[in-house]
Parts: sequence; C-alpha cells; structure tokens
Amino acid sequence: MGKVEPTAAPNAQQEYSDAGIATLFRTHVAFMNTEATLIWMRFNVMLLGNAVFLGFLTRSERPSPLLAAGACVFGILLCVAWFILTCVAWGYLNDRLVAARKFKWIPRNDAESLHDNPCDVGVPKPGEDYIRYVAYTVIVLFGLAYLIGLFAVVATTCQWIS
Repeated sequence: MGKVEPTAAPNAQQEYSDAGIATLFRTHVAFMNTEATLIWMRFNVMLLGNAVFLGFLTRSERPSPLLAAGACVFGILLCVAWFILTCVAWGYLNDRLVAARKFKWIPRNDAESLHDNPCDVGVPKPGEDYIRYVAYTVIVLFGLAYLIGLFAVVATTCQWIS
C-alpha cells in the first residue's frame, strides 16, 4: 500500500474518490476487528473445551491406564493446535495493523496538513503484548496439566508392572 492521494481537482466541491478510499480503509479496519474477535472466540471455545475435557478426565478415580494416557495425549495435541491457532491469528492481526498504518491522506494544498489515519497505532513489540502472553500462559498451563496427568499414568503403570 502506498500513499492515498485524492483524485479530485484541488478546488472540487465533491470528492467521490476520497469517499471510496475512506470506504476501503473502513473495510480494512473491519477486517482487523473481525480478526481480533475471532482470536478471542477461538480462545474461549478452546478454553471451554479443554476445561470440560480436563474435568471429565479427572472425574474418574481409576480410569484404565490406556484410556487415561490416550486422553492426556489428545489433550496435549489439542493444546498444541490451540497454541498454533493463537500464534497465527495474532501474527495475521499484527500484519493487518502494519498495513493499516500505511494509509495516509495527502493534503490538497499548502494550507492543509497531512492527515494521518486513525489507525496509526503502534504494533506491539515482542515482550510488550501482555494480553497475548497471558493467553499463551493459559494454553501452556492446560498443556502442563495434561503432561502431568500423562506422567502420573506412566508412573502408576510402571509401579503396577513391577
């Protein structure tokens, strides 16, 4: 994306091209809002799914070792998929933010100043996006719960064998 310049004459009364450019910008912002909404919708669905799955897994006092180990492996794979979905979605949202920052409205004459777009916000640098890292931590904690469960199943099974 480059600079957005009005195509109407400097003294034109109506600036239809500017309205078209503004519509394009609004569409881009709508895509960003949709992606942000999807990030949290996916997160909530996976959080609920993992909570329910982990709840059923810990409900039985003596599940068969094979069933418990399989459930723990499935839970770990679910967390890996959740983590990948979250990373990719946030990367896509940051790419959209970078692209949105490139929109500029060029002044028509010397009396006007350069109009920066309202989306000229900073893209979070690594280590500064705390919400993202809290989300990642929740995913990792669920993964660790499944991993601990898997180790417990293996340890218990090894004690029964010996």
